[in-house]
Amino acid sequence: MKIIISESQSDSILHNMLDEIFDGHIMKFEKDYRNFYVGDKLLMILSPTTATLDKTILKKLTENLFFESMKDLRDGIRDWVNDNFGVRKTAEKFMGVNFSNLIGAEEPPKERKNPVREKLPPKEKKSKEQIERERQGYLDFLKHRRDFEKNN
Repeated sequence: MKIIISESQSDSILHNMLDEIFDGHIMKFEKDYRNFYVGDKLLMILSPTTATLDKTILKKLTENLFFESMKDLRDGIRDWVNDNFGVRKTAEKFMGVNFSNLIGAEEPPKERKNPVREKLPPKEKKSKEQIERERQGYLDFLKHRRDFEKNN
């Protein structure tokens, strides 16, 4: 049996799931940020222009709900944050939603797109004899050139 959910219904289901996840949250202020804890787990950091949620929330939402794109999911979360926690009027439209590991699990290191070039070995310094030989060769060249120009 298939259940077809319209876009307007999916937003309300998303909001209900987020309400369940954040049920009994505690808000702590740190600088310009509001940190939201449920139990002893940090689940969201709310700054004036962005909301950063833990990746476990993203995992729960994507396992249970289907959204055509991440933009639709982020828009639903942004609306929920605006409705429940309030943001500045200037930031309502531009509020960004990010996901990262807030609980403390370390993220695997990201691979660099452009590998680091290996450093070139230092140039060898020339000895005095080599420098004199090069200078003498250049002086000989100039002498032969002047002689050639005089003859032609």
